[in-house]
Amino acid sequence: MLTRTVYVVSTDIAWSNLVIAGLSHSFKAYTFFTENTVDNLWNLNNDDIVIYDRSTLGNPSIHLLSPMSRSGGWILANASKQDLEGAQGLISLGWCGILESDFTLELLHKALRMVASGQLWFSREAMSYSLRNIIRGQTHSSCSMEVLGTKFELSHKEQKVFMYLVQGYSNKEIALQLNVSLSTVKTHVSNILSKTGKQSRAQLSSLMME
Repeated sequence: MLTRTVYVVSTDIAWSNLVIAGLSHSFKAYTFFTENTVDNLWNLNNDDIVIYDRSTLGNPSIHLLSPMSRSGGWILANASKQDLEGAQGLISLGWCGILESDFTLELLHKALRMVASGQLWFSREAMSYSLRNIIRGQTHSSCSMEVLGTKFELSHKEQKVFMYLVQGYSNKEIALQLNVSLSTVKTHVSNILSKTGKQSRAQLSSLMME
């Protein structure tokens, strides 16, 4: 029987314990660990799975989190409506699944089983948003934010803004997420476009294929 390691990352210990208690009955061969930060989750095995609690840790873009550069299968739990709309950007960054906050505990068993089998878990709504964005000319990613940041000499703040842009956030929404002024965000966006040589924010996702 295949054994796997599953990391449940949340600052809510009660929630983490509830998740593990529920999953351990169905996944008896799996080993579960709790973490309150993603800081130590680097160079994971491909079979490892991470369940990220968005409700307590916030948008992963705040942490410049790019699962593709960390390996393993990552599931965004307790996701928001905005996350669903930015599903394509999350997929491009290496996320394997998104679970809406209202359905996380209900669907986590199925999502974990799918991700463990090498498949993706996204709702029809999330995939619809993603496909519409692809049709509009955006592409999937195969490059980590760390590589892009180095390649185009993006500052730490510019990398954070870039992560939000890829997920489809507006300038106003980015300003609220980062708690900065709208003019500051506009300046960062302008710098990002200038440094990357792109004409519009819609073209930025293509950088992650180059």
